[in-house]
Amino acid sequence: MLSRRGDPPLPVIAARSRSAIYAELNERGFDGRSLFLKCRRAYADPALTSIFRGHTVTDATSFSIVGEAERLAELHVALPSVVAAPVALVEGGRVGYLIKHIDGLPFSEYYARVAEVMDGKGALSGLQAGNFMLRTAMEFLELTEEFIRAVRHLHAKGLSHGDAKLDNAIVTRERRIILMDPMAPSSPDHLSHYRQNAVRRDRESIERIKAEIESVLRYIDRIS
Repeated sequence: MLSRRGDPPLPVIAARSRSAIYAELNERGFDGRSLFLKCRRAYADPALTSIFRGHTVTDATSFSIVGEAERLAELHVALPSVVAAPVALVEGGRVGYLIKHIDGLPFSEYYARVAEVMDGKGALSGLQAGNFMLRTAMEFLELTEEFIRAVRHLHAKGLSHGDAKLDNAIVTRERRIILMDPMAPSSPDHLSHYRQNAVRRDRESIERIKAEIESVLRYIDRIS
């Protein structure tokens, strides 16, 4: 599973009951309030999800969600500063997997706020508004460049994300990019084609993001 790089497999947290989850998390040194759960829809019960700092729901199969957790672990080992850290499967991936919670905002939501600023929405006016708009646009450019560098760095290491879009990255409170939710093979038969498809998809995503960068650069030219 995760042994290609010599790492042990992710531990498994049993989801038999709320108290059992608490006990096993504590035994393994985890605090549920510091963890985020990616949960399969069939198991998105508040009795389970409320234990953790946050959660998201997926329609993935158990094979795919285990594969995603494995890919994320592999990417985190290669680039720990820019890839989310998975810490455990929940019932072997049948339910989902846990990552360390990241304080921040999905990059797609961050970009939506940038777009609002570029549209001139907000209470500021005059020079103050112009300075804020320029600073926001420049910060977005820096973050997108960091995002692209991170994906390309993975490629240089012989790895790939496969779903490198703004939805699958977090802008932290410190204004850093953290990648998460990589593409997983949809079946064991697709494993042999995984890397080729993932690299292609990454490159397509980078081209789409470059188009957004061009629109921001044109905006900066207008207001500078």
